[in-house]
Amino acid sequence: SAADAAQAIQWAEALGLTGEVVQLAERPATGGLQEWARHARDRALAQVAARLGAKVILVGHTWAAQVETLCWRLARQTGLDGLAGMTELAINPGAAPEAPNLLARPLLGLKRADLRVWLSRNGQHWLEDESNQNLDFARTRTRKRVHAMAAQGVNLDRIIRLAATADALRTLQEQATRALLARCNLSNSATGWQVDAAGCWDAEAVMAERALGWLIYSLTPVDRPPEADKLRRLWSALAANPQRARTLGGVLFVQRGAYLLAKLAPVRRDQSPAKGPSSQSLWPRLFAVSRQPHEFVTQLNWIRAEDGLTSLD
Repeated sequence: SAADAAQAIQWAEALGLTGEVVQLAERPATGGLQEWARHARDRALAQVAARLGAKVILVGHTWAAQVETLCWRLARQTGLDGLAGMTELAINPGAAPEAPNLLARPLLGLKRADLRVWLSRNGQHWLEDESNQNLDFARTRTRKRVHAMAAQGVNLDRIIRLAATADALRTLQEQATRALLARCNLSNSATGWQVDAAGCWDAEAVMAERALGWLIYSLTPVDRPPEADKLRRLWSALAANPQRARTLGGVLFVQRGAYLLAKLAPVRRDQSPAKGPSSQSLWPRLFAVSRQPHEFVTQLNWIRAEDGLTSLD
């Protein structure tokens, strides 16, 4: 990897760019290597972006990466969020809520073979990641199966179209969830969130469950809301007896008077206290939950076409 990093820096400098290599911290002894590396990379990029005052980070995912991601998620019985795949523009999950930045994937619609043809035509070499051939990784085994599907004549473009449909449905669902929270007069208190309980109980279950997931995500340092089936059980239990406190993902829900409250649950004696978000980061983290730009994009209207990017308004 040191040689690859040096080559990348050399190519950057040849283009008149400033290159920088960031060393990741040593990974934990437990847990998956690739998952850790993905999260560590996002955090490292966010820290560099914050230091430079950059708002957008460009990454090189291609059409093939999108297909592999969708097949990987389908094999794990994913829900609507997983089916939507990667987006061309999303909030970086590794960024601090008080200093958000965006991940942009400008090559997402470009097939890898076409990209290599273009690079060759322009006399530009590229690096091959040896870990992409390591079958010890489940993601690599998924990639091999995708190649086998293509060899058997499976139209992989249909998988991409499925993702586009799921993404459109997810967007509508997110809009409905935001409208639900607005109708329920979502507000933050010193300990967490509160909403009008009556509006919650009248809501469609699927929207209420997504709203609960958003509140849990915003109050805890996790990288995604709880799984859909867990949120479904939580919602069913609350709807059956809202006066009884229920806990999921370290967040306690209970109705007090006219309000449904959400706050960090008390920690057990064998646990370390969870660090909740600051009052400044609570709302930004709530809006970042879906990894869609939402309001944050409107803050980037200074990006203009003359800078080489299309305006994000």
